[in-house]
Amino acid sequence: MYLTKGYLRNKGIKGAAWTTDDCKSFRPALACLTDKLQKRYPKAEICFILNSELKEPVNESMREVCKHYNIKLIELHDIEKQNGHPSIKGMKSICEQLLEAGL
Repeated sequence: MYLTKGYLRNKGIKGAAWTTDDCKSFRPALACLTDKLQKRYPKAEICFILNSELKEPVNESMREVCKHYNIKLIELHDIEKQNGHPSIKGMKSICEQLLEAGL
């Protein structure tokens, strides 16, 4: 998909002139962070980890921003949790999935 400036603005991926108000929402804040990380550390390999069981708007935002900025996105799956946090088994699963992804 070709991402025009208007499309990006509508999707919360604005570009260079980020305002404080822009960064009060997840997608524009993530795009701003990603933009600044890439500019400050141009030789760094940046990747994001997407936890399992998040709401679809968060998942979609992570995918969209990572795709736009060509950032590796590791989508975790099947993480055992207790009270919303990974259990020991869940932490082992996270470790295995990160190793499988090449980290």
